[in-house]
Amino acid sequence: MQTNQSNTMAGLYLYAILDAAGPLGQITGIDDKPVRAVVCQSLAAAVSPVPACRLRPERRNLMAHQKVLASFGFGRGVLPLRFGVVLPDESKVQFILETHETDLLRQLARVRGRAEMGLRVKWKEEDVFKNVLELNPPLREARDRMPNTREAAIEIGRQVADALARERQRQEKLLREALGDGVVEFCFNVPKNDAQLVNAACLIPCDRTAEFESGVHRLGTMLDDRYLIDFNGPWAPHNFSLLNMAMEGHC
Repeated sequence: MQTNQSNTMAGLYLYAILDAAGPLGQITGIDDKPVRAVVCQSLAAAVSPVPACRLRPERRNLMAHQKVLASFGFGRGVLPLRFGVVLPDESKVQFILETHETDLLRQLARVRGRAEMGLRVKWKEEDVFKNVLELNPPLREARDRMPNTREAAIEIGRQVADALARERQRQEKLLREALGDGVVEFCFNVPKNDAQLVNAACLIPCDRTAEFESGVHRLGTMLDDRYLIDFNGPWAPHNFSLLNMAMEGHC
């Protein structure tokens, strides 16, 4: 009798590496499969069986991934993996935990008891060229004096890009000043578009979210009404999880 391969489990889906101390509880992950811990000394990997080596980033799968990460809380050290990491079996998971034990323990110590907050600053109006010129009257005057030629347009474009880079640096500096010591570590990601000035991830102690929110409001008082501030979290520390590429090998 032939076995339908689509009904067999092809591997173990990895959600996170975490401290081995303490149970995971009753958690279900992708395809409503139970999540369990593969333990290797002081480390554990949260896994569940999956029927395929590669999963599509469908909404239900992404939501299941995030739900599992959210269930761990922030008291224990948690290193979240990106979506889609599948290993062939438990022995491979244990091998990786053992091989990278020193680095993983160091990273867990870095994030233990801490959470990630996202913070973005952008212009209210998305006309970046107009915003930059309003902030830089000499540049606006130079633009008005320039001849209507291709070379002049290229030059003013270069100057606007330079001014935009300086404004982003200024915003990052203001953010650091406003949030102060409440943030353990910053990660400034590439802005998603030209209108976005700051796309930051902030690692904070779990018991200092109120202080973080006060810092965000303080930042708001330092900016005029041409800017918008958005913050979210707490999240698992994705931007502060520097897992070795070997951890992300597929089956």
